[in-house]
Amino acid sequence: MDAGPELISSAHPSLIAQLNSSKCNERNSPASILIVGSGEFGLTTALFLALSPLYTSTEITVLDRLPFPAVDGSSIDSSRIVRTDYSSPAYVALCNSAQKVWRGLDASHPLHGIGDEGRYTELGLVLTANEGEEGVSYVDSSYRTVSTVLPELNLELLPTREDVQRACKLGGGGTGVRGYANWSSGWADAEKAMIFLRERVAATGRVRFQTGEAASLNHDPTGRVTGVLTSAGEELHAALTILATGAWTPSLLDLSGRSIATGQVLGYLPVTLAEAQRLEAMPVVFNLSTGIFFIYHQADKVLKVARHASGYLHPQTTRDGREGVSTPLTGIEIPEDAQREFYAALKEILPDLPEDRKMEKTRMCWYNDTATGDFIVSNHPTKPGLFLATGGSGHAFKFLPVLGEHIVAILSGSADAGYKDLWAWPEAADKVVNKDGSRAGGDGGEHLLLCPAT
Repeated sequence: MDAGPELISSAHPSLIAQLNSSKCNERNSPASILIVGSGEFGLTTALFLALSPLYTSTEITVLDRLPFPAVDGSSIDSSRIVRTDYSSPAYVALCNSAQKVWRGLDASHPLHGIGDEGRYTELGLVLTANEGEEGVSYVDSSYRTVSTVLPELNLELLPTREDVQRACKLGGGGTGVRGYANWSSGWADAEKAMIFLRERVAATGRVRFQTGEAASLNHDPTGRVTGVLTSAGEELHAALTILATGAWTPSLLDLSGRSIATGQVLGYLPVTLAEAQRLEAMPVVFNLSTGIFFIYHQADKVLKVARHASGYLHPQTTRDGREGVSTPLTGIEIPEDAQREFYAALKEILPDLPEDRKMEKTRMCWYNDTATGDFIVSNHPTKPGLFLATGGSGHAFKFLPVLGEHIVAILSGSADAGYKDLWAWPEAADKVVNKDGSRAGGDGGEHLLLCPAT
């Protein structure tokens, strides 16, 4: 069991700064807050609300549709990449601050210890692309940005295919023809980190947990949001409702032109003892031209392969009658076209892989994508009483140790809320296709329609 409340201090500098610069104070903070969703956004928000001196009198409830950990949640998985490798200086800096906690360098932080006991591994990241294809510009831009913002990091240019293969440390396998290695990046065991986070939230003694599916928002006669109605018919009331519902958010709230649920494909390949010996020193390997990346989980001897791309849509009619809204479809195998891509990619890094090798399992991971890849952390502009903390766009997990303090700073109106503008309520676009440059296809390409077998 991890350390209890005695190690959770409200004296962390980020919380003191929030108190000193916030427009909010304990007298005008909401009497009750309902957080819908117990993924990364929901639980990190709950932790920093519970520890903030501004909310000592606020009743905090976290509602989730499934018992924790939700098996189909995007935060619940064997691994997530932790990288400072962005073309945006803001995200480089944010991950750098998060890595200090992952590495255990800030003993006063409320999540100190989250990277211990195998929850964080730092063997580097090899970021590559295929010459003349999409992804090259992002690799180049990322290298320039990281080397400028964090010149102290251990970066290594990889100008040829041979350099890429050497950096992959596989004895000859690799993917991509050029790129660079960031030997200061790594990966986190996402599910174990989330369990650690939930224990820290529970240890505050300030947060009530409840299981139930939010079916719709409740409003008073003036239009103010007053909580949610569950699918079981229970009304939950709160002075402030925070939607941290990830890919399920567009099903609850009209986010047309602002965010969309996209299904991304993951596969898990058990490896032989000989393969495990080849893979044990492999960094995270990510080819931005194909969108395919690999993470080797040494403890379980499983190689994860995933594709970070435009993804699949699953259009449905919502409970409130909106048609064609992409809605998560979970518990299914990935489409056959994705499985074929995975095996072709696996043969690149493990050329001797037999043709008849099978994945241990595959799954769809559902992103809540925005057009820019920036999160949505904002009051709703036309629904008082409603705050959003969502839009993770498939890259939020690495920020877990510090995300909550920034969300609560924005919620509290802190003058030090440095990400307020970046994560503000977005202008509506004609079509939401992620164009942050990190997806296979460069500008996001076209979504694929998910038509599961019946």
